[in-house]
This record gives sequence, structure tokens and C-alpha cells, in this order.
Amino acid sequence: MTINNVYDPCCFSGTSYREWRPLVRAALRRLGRGEYDALGDATHRGHLVSGFPLRVIESDLDRPPPT
Repeated sequence: MTINNVYDPCCFSGTSYREWRPLVRAALRRLGRGEYDALGDATHRGHLVSGFPLRVIESDLDRPPPT
């Protein structure tokens, strides 16, 4: 999982994750294992970790592992 700050004034801003997310997913399908997702956090305009990614990560940790 990757979560980028859409409006980060420093690093990795924007929505390019939408372009490479399907490429990473396709590579994982070819390898026959793994999952991947990428999201953008547009809840703020700073170089920080907001509550949004923390909730996403917490939710992901609550899921049972794939079998």
C-alpha cells in the first residue's frame, strides 16, 4: 500500500499513483502473488501524515491475511 499526499509541498505530490497503480497490480498478477493498492490523501496541504492514512492502515491491519 502506498498513500501519497496529493497536495504535499515537498515530495511525491499529485495523482501519478493512478497511472502506476495498475502497472504494479499487473506485475503482481504476472508473478502470481501479492496485492497492491495506492491512494491519494487530499485531506490537507502539508508534508505530514494525517488521520486519513492512519485509518486506512489500521483498517488494513485488521483484515485477516490472505490464504
